[in-house]
Amino acid sequence: MRYLIIILLLLAAIPACDYDLIPTARPIEIGNIYDYDFEGSEEIPEFETIEDAIQWVAFNSIFNYDNILYGKDDYYATPEEFYYNRNSENKMQGDCEDYAIFLGYLLYMKMGYKDVQIIRLNTSNPFINHIILYVDNHYIEPQMGMFFVDKESLEKQIIKRFPYSKFLWIAVNYHGIL
Repeated sequence: MRYLIIILLLLAAIPACDYDLIPTARPIEIGNIYDYDFEGSEEIPEFETIEDAIQWVAFNSIFNYDNILYGKDDYYATPEEFYYNRNSENKMQGDCEDYAIFLGYLLYMKMGYKDVQIIRLNTSNPFINHIILYVDNHYIEPQMGMFFVDKESLEKQIIKRFPYSKFLWIAVNYHGIL
């Protein structure tokens, strides 16, 4: 009986964690990400509207795969890496989560929107998930530079929502794990 009580106490002491996003990582306190910034970010123009920020990112960037950019199947670039990883045409480059993390940075850190979420979508291909943003009651496809109008059909594809601060923290702290 004593061993059963000890086992139950030990099990109760193990924190519940969400391993869907980072399956190989130990549970760690997320910490304060509100001070995240990078040298050179002052060169990014100020935006008056979400639409302005979306269009600026779409116009000044190009899609590229993680295995080409970083030599890894999946790599969550920080906003700084996305901003400085330029191609020969001086365009920022990355894949869907890199776009979402960077645009989230602009909206969350630079423009003051606090309800910014990263949305993982299920696509028609069961091996491919797509990541977009949600802010101010809008779904945003950053690399296409557009708001989603058909929210009802889009919401049927949502696998998971993540607070932006958690996703940014993972990008900043977990390179090589995802």
